[in-house]
Amino acid sequence: MSKTYDVTTGRVHFFGLAREVVRDGYAHLPRVLAVSFVWSVLAVTVVFAAPATAVAFAAARSTLMHESFRLRAAIRAFRRYFWRAQAAFVPAFVLVNAAGWLWLRAAATGDWLLGVLAFVAFDALVVYAYLLLYYGPLLVDEGLRQAVRMEGSSPPTALELGRASATIALSRVSVSVGLALFVTSMGILLAFTVAGFVLLAPVVLAATLLLAARYLAGEPAESAIHD
Repeated sequence: MSKTYDVTTGRVHFFGLAREVVRDGYAHLPRVLAVSFVWSVLAVTVVFAAPATAVAFAAARSTLMHESFRLRAAIRAFRRYFWRAQAAFVPAFVLVNAAGWLWLRAAATGDWLLGVLAFVAFDALVVYAYLLLYYGPLLVDEGLRQAVRMEGSSPPTALELGRASATIALSRVSVSVGLALFVTSMGILLAFTVAGFVLLAPVVLAATLLLAARYLAGEPAESAIHD
């Protein structure tokens, strides 16, 4: 059993996971601050929100692996993951807007059918959010390529990444729910101060998801963390 993952029971020790992330995050604090601030600026847009999130994952991966991640690397990651990140973001954007529009129409007209459809859209959004817990790490983490069944050395497509993230999320439902609640609680904790959320949350949460997804995808703990 590693400090963060029990191989026998398949249980992720979330607080151990957080300690690993915070330790490496503070060791590379300038990078964390810079990437998180840029993410907070770009995430308010529709077009740049998804690739900015992918860059946050790429920065988190480099932090965990103690690799260099400068401006040129950030720009390269932004361009490399732009379309595959959008492929995951567009369905979530559509579901959010559909649920909101249906609920507003139901409240205005009193039509119960629109209200039911709004709840269906929201439920679909929740399920899709579980899949996104693993899509981001699979997108940027070359150490997780084994989770995507494909031939050759070419980068996996958005469809292959989606299929792999669904496989991990659905095969580990209880862990997926626990991970979602844990990441949400960390976000709420950091969001108590606006500065804390803007400057720390994106990369810290991305690093947490990267580590958890590595374990759940079956990667040995020894290759996932540098002690």
